[in-house]
Amino acid sequence: MLPRWTLALLAGTALFTAPAVAIAGPCYDDADPSEITALLADTTDGEPLILDVRTPGEFHSRGGHIDGAVLLPVSELASRIEELSHLKDREIIVVCRSGNRSAVAARTLCDHGFTNVTNLAGGMNSWARAGQPITTSR
Repeated sequence: MLPRWTLALLAGTALFTAPAVAIAGPCYDDADPSEITALLADTTDGEPLILDVRTPGEFHSRGGHIDGAVLLPVSELASRIEELSHLKDREIIVVCRSGNRSAVAARTLCDHGFTNVTNLAGGMNSWARAGQPITTSR
């Protein structure tokens, strides 16, 4: 059995660390293709920026991309973040192939003060499965 002071110390530590864990959630929203379509249709606050964070090869492949998307690979995002600084309050929809890299990119944007960020859950895979329009360019 542990001494009472050890139990008290552990309980006190738990009290001080639990709130920090509770507020450490994502600073962006995840949205499925139908929710993204609704965001794209609502231009009340201006047209959302679609930020595709895949590689150029993926972006220009037969799998295509969402019409109007801007390509900025996630591997370059942190070093090129200033190019987007004038868009900190604009709706930004982040896209990749499966939703993983775009989640990383969404977190990077939030960490740099972007306030209106949405991740396409499931990425282009879910977009294509939902039958949403895709643009191809070579």
